[in-house]
Amino acid sequence: MRFVAPARDAQQRIIATDEKIRSLLAAMALDREVESIKTSLKLSIATGTADDALEQRIAALPSNRRSEVEAVRKALQRQRVIDEAVRLRREEIEAGKANPQAEEQRQSDPELKQAVDQWETAYRQEQARKKVEEAQRKIAEIERAKAEEERRRRAEELARQQKEETARREATLRRFNVRASVFGDELHSNPFRFEGHAVILTGVMFKRMIERGVGIFSTIQGNEVLVSRLPADLFSYPGQMRNMIVRIRGTTSGTNLLGAIIQIPHAEYLALSP
Repeated sequence: MRFVAPARDAQQRIIATDEKIRSLLAAMALDREVESIKTSLKLSIATGTADDALEQRIAALPSNRRSEVEAVRKALQRQRVIDEAVRLRREEIEAGKANPQAEEQRQSDPELKQAVDQWETAYRQEQARKKVEEAQRKIAEIERAKAEEERRRRAEELARQQKEETARREATLRRFNVRASVFGDELHSNPFRFEGHAVILTGVMFKRMIERGVGIFSTIQGNEVLVSRLPADLFSYPGQMRNMIVRIRGTTSGTNLLGAIIQIPHAEYLALSP
């Protein structure tokens, strides 16, 4: 202070600064007290209970802050009246039965009626939205159920068709007593292995008909197989490939491209392979 005191008005400035700090701290404390009172007041009004200690705290406030708290009290009390009126109107709507006393209260207080009407409009809109969503949900469930039923039906139909196809195939194979499935080149190599027996002839490509009911087929390696008793309309153009049930008849005479007589495998057509 030896260096500060000589300054003009230094002591007065220090005192003023201290007073300002105390004033600010007091104002902050008052703000906290007012906010605490508002919170307690809100709880008291919401529960409908009286609190003498709280009233004493309110009375101790400066007049301007007390007026602020009383304005909050009035707004909270008004909101409680509105909330109760809304609750009663909701009971009326849900029960489908009018409450004459509640209706009279609303009619006698235009502001209250307006608040309840606004709530009711929003409430009915929300209920309508929920009904639409519920209807959409049910429609979606029905669509999902229909789709699932359709998938199940198709799966069952496919399984039935496959079972029938398997049964037809097995019946056809049993009917002709089919012994094996033979490639055309296997038949060309040894046409006597299954002589007299029915087999499925596969891996052959139609070339041409050489007479009614008799056709020449080419194997994968370019060898030829003769099939007799062919239906006239079974093959229409070169290159067609169909597995056939045939009975092996050994060999028969044929003519190659050079005109020489050769022996080629001979099979007798029985049916198309299922």
